[in-house]
Amino acid sequence: MNKLFTLVLFCLSVGLAFGQVQFSDDFEGYAAGDYIGSVSSDWTTWSGATGGAEDVRTTTDQAASGSNSIFFSSTAANGGPQDVVLPFGAKYTSGLFKYSMNVYVNEGGGAYWNFQGETTIGTTWSHNCYFLETGELQFSDAGNMLGIGLTYEKERWINVAYEVNLNEGVWTIFIDGECAGSFSNEGAAVASVDIFPTLGNAFYIDDVSFSHTPEIDTKQYDVSLAVDDLGVGGLTGMSQGISGSITNLGQEVVLSIDVEVQFPDGPKTLTIDDLALATSGISSFTLPEEYTYIEGVHALEMQVVAINGDKVDEDPCNSKTTSSLRGVTPAEGKGVLIEEGTGTWCGWCPRGAVFLDRLTTKYGDRFVGVAVHNGGNDPMVVQGYDGQHGFTGYPAVTVMRASAETDFGTSADLEIPFLDYIAQAPKAVFDAEAKFDVNSRNITMDVNVLANVELTADHRLALITIEDGVSGTESGYAQSNYYAGGGEGEMGGYENLPSTVPASQMVYDHVARAIPLGFSGDSNSFSDPIAAGDNRDYTFEFPLGEGEDVNQMHVAVILINPDGTIDNANQVKVGFTSGIEEEVVQDVIVYPNPSTDNITIAYESVSGSDLIISVANSQGKTLSTANYSSNDRLHNINVTELSKGNYFAVIIDGSLTKVVKFVKE
Repeated sequence: MNKLFTLVLFCLSVGLAFGQVQFSDDFEGYAAGDYIGSVSSDWTTWSGATGGAEDVRTTTDQAASGSNSIFFSSTAANGGPQDVVLPFGAKYTSGLFKYSMNVYVNEGGGAYWNFQGETTIGTTWSHNCYFLETGELQFSDAGNMLGIGLTYEKERWINVAYEVNLNEGVWTIFIDGECAGSFSNEGAAVASVDIFPTLGNAFYIDDVSFSHTPEIDTKQYDVSLAVDDLGVGGLTGMSQGISGSITNLGQEVVLSIDVEVQFPDGPKTLTIDDLALATSGISSFTLPEEYTYIEGVHALEMQVVAINGDKVDEDPCNSKTTSSLRGVTPAEGKGVLIEEGTGTWCGWCPRGAVFLDRLTTKYGDRFVGVAVHNGGNDPMVVQGYDGQHGFTGYPAVTVMRASAETDFGTSADLEIPFLDYIAQAPKAVFDAEAKFDVNSRNITMDVNVLANVELTADHRLALITIEDGVSGTESGYAQSNYYAGGGEGEMGGYENLPSTVPASQMVYDHVARAIPLGFSGDSNSFSDPIAAGDNRDYTFEFPLGEGEDVNQMHVAVILINPDGTIDNANQVKVGFTSGIEEEVVQDVIVYPNPSTDNITIAYESVSGSDLIISVANSQGKTLSTANYSSNDRLHNINVTELSKGNYFAVIIDGSLTKVVKFVKE
């Protein structure tokens, strides 16, 4: 049954104490059907209530050893209600921590557990492990996929073991006794394990054990290798740099390492030199060759094969990392709509902003990310858009409106479905252009729809306006932030910001501003059907919202299926209408005009606000943007780098927009 004991050995020669903690439970000391939280003083539940729905019973249906194990299955919409916790007796921040258990996942199911970093559960999630229903095995910290990508077999007992060097933040994983690799989880402590069946999970646990040793033996040559989050994949032909960190865990100075890297086109040995790492020294690195995606799932394996040219790494497992990366060929003209439910009141919602930024940077306009704000005090709420997705909690997300996922944990929860959808041929493709009329302040959206299949009255077009760079001074723009202090791990810099980020420090991107045709789209879009292979032009006109910055605005056009899901989504940057740009604005003077190096704009602020002045080319593309003081009448702009041609200076003065033409010689 349960064994928890402490061995204390005294080293009299130096007056130090060495203590080791060990625990094991094979569940053989329980009767079948026992609630372990009620029988055992070592196990408990998330709430502390044992002997009920939150607790777990022993069973004889499966066992890795003996005849007993414990069985978890989700029966509630959000997972659980089983939520079982094994405290480790203390919060461990240093030394060597080991944890092991056997897992058996039913066909069609999955499994999940996490390590808590504080003795008070619910304070810090140090680590998450997901046995996904797809057969993938994923490890993550609070918001990032960690550098191990593995698969597992259903309906077979699997041993998962951790060796955690808490001094250096190096976590090493073994699967069935074989090295799976390691990752960096610097600063993460361990205080308990929480086993919780998420929705769809059905799994057994047996032979749980852990130990803690305060001292760690230091080898002569030993380095750990940690790779930065690569995500789960990319588009074929896309190249991605591989970076990370190297930690010297050994006694000798590390000058260089040789790393064998398994690329899709074969293994290559690459050298990282000029390190000069003393014991516990850390250095960042970027491999001299990028990873280029090809179709299919491929393992990016990295292993240190030599230190200082000819020395062997004495603990090779902690310098091994494997990432399972998926290459997908995008369908022509396809884009994927991701709508994130968020709010300035929501302390976990910063991760949604971080993930949208991360994936937009990676995938560009094919990733159409929209932050749909919620909450009475949030000034970015759009009536008629908020509340339409069926979100039961925040943050939440829906991809192509196929299903709503509450409390998504990592960027992989967005990237995996993105890669699924981006490869699916769309029913129609768009050729779209959005133009802004500076006089009427209307946006005109011209869309040509080319049908790949027949589009009937059951299909609809919809539009979403999306603004980046949104900020404000009122209190509603302040962002609640549960990542403050770093206890929940890194989160795009939010870990360095206060628990309530002042409005003056917040800038919001991907903000939904309007849905001109409604959430469900225009019901008359295809009342006259379009045959496969035919195309049709549409024009939509709608006003720019008060206080919105056209220079930061995109418009997304989406095709909605009869069942309300999305088939395709494209977004375009808003430009300026021709003709209006060439109008002479009497109260704005630009000189010298033409110019070869600098222009001066003579204009005095009417609103009393600082000015935003952008330079746009003749196609309306913004080339530069800068702020200018309302106290100044003359505003200088360097145009040396512009090629010869016609340009426009766009002046935003509060709610006023003025455009003046100039020529670069």
